[in-house]
This record gives sequence, structure tokens and C-alpha cells, in this order.
Amino acid sequence: MRLLPTLVGLLVLPLSASPTAAKTKLAVMELLDQTRSLESSVLESLTDALRTQLAQSGSFIVIDKSRQAAALKKLVTEEKRESYKACYDSRCQIPLGQALAADSILRTKLTRVGSYLLLNAELVDLEKEAVTGAAQARVLAQPRAGRDDRLLAAVSAVSRQLTGGSGPAVAPQRDLHPLACRRRLDGVLDEVRQRRPQRFGNRPDHERLPGSVERHGA
Repeated sequence: MRLLPTLVGLLVLPLSASPTAAKTKLAVMELLDQTRSLESSVLESLTDALRTQLAQSGSFIVIDKSRQAAALKKLVTEEKRESYKACYDSRCQIPLGQALAADSILRTKLTRVGSYLLLNAELVDLEKEAVTGAAQARVLAQPRAGRDDRLLAAVSAVSRQLTGGSGPAVAPQRDLHPLACRRRLDGVLDEVRQRRPQRFGNRPDHERLPGSVERHGA
């Protein structure tokens, strides 16, 4: 009778010790800028940010950047194809992913449609050679000031979408159109005049900002 608990324990142990599902081994490819508007250093920084955020999520095993660069260099030498140095299409990316023993690759590109920059990402299963996941975020292309910050927010949105989060399709941003800025400034000035009329009073029309919107009167 004393052997019964021991036998039960041996039967239960393999069930409780079953391994968890293996994580996808991922190679993050360099961001392709089809707008030709970003400097190479910015593209590299955005790719690094995406690689880091995906690694931090714990959803993937992300291949090290230096190891990936070394594998690409070796691939260029072995295949004797100078075009592989700019590894932006499947003819290069799939062999590179296979050389890294990756399960999937992540390829991203930046395009422009109308007033927006679109950051598109595709998760490609190397064994199936098929897209198994995708994400997209968009930001205003103008003004140029603050554009890199908006793109960094877009990278974060894409990362959240790929890892099962609920990243917004439009990265958070303020309306920085010049007319909108003048209207906000006019509103602040009007509020100050109302609070301290003894010092400011109402300015004549010729002293108001060019393009400002009159808020008083019918």
C-alpha cells in the first residue's frame, strides 16, 4: 500500500513537467525606406529599436545584430553577389534567415501615401515561405520637425501588434500644422487678456498675429 502514492507520483510527474511551446527564432531585417527621405543612421536606429522591443517582449528569440551582420557578410562572399550587401528582398533575406537557422524573418518598409508615412511589417515563416503575421502604423509626414519621434512611436505600435498587443494604427501625435499652432496661441493670448485686462487689454487688429482667428464678437 505504501508503494501506491509513489507510483501515482511517477505517473503525474511527466505530465506536470511537459515543456512549454518553443519560441520563434526571429531575424529582424533592416528597414527599407522607399520614400528615400531618411538618413541611414535613422534607419539603423529604428531597426535597432524594433529589434530591442521585440526581444524585450519575450515573444521571440531575436537573433543578435552582430551575428546577423557576420552571416550576411559570409553570404555575400560565398554567393559572390554584391547586391546582397543591401539585403532588402526575399532573394537575399530568405537565404540569410536560413543561414542564421531562424524560424522566421521580419521585414519592414516605409512608404508614403498622401499626407502619411506608412510603416509596414511582415512576419515570414521560412519553412513555409509564407507571411504568418503583419502589422502597420502610420504617422504624418509633415512637419519635418519631430518626424523621427513620430516614427519611433510607429515602431512601438508595430512591435505591440506583432506581440499580441493592441498598438494603434496611428501613432500618437499632436497637430502641428502652422494654422493650428497660431489658433492655439491666439486662444492662450485671449485667455491671458481676459484674466488680466488691466495690464493687457484688447490689442488692436494690426497687433494680432498674421493669420490669427478673431475670437471676439459675432
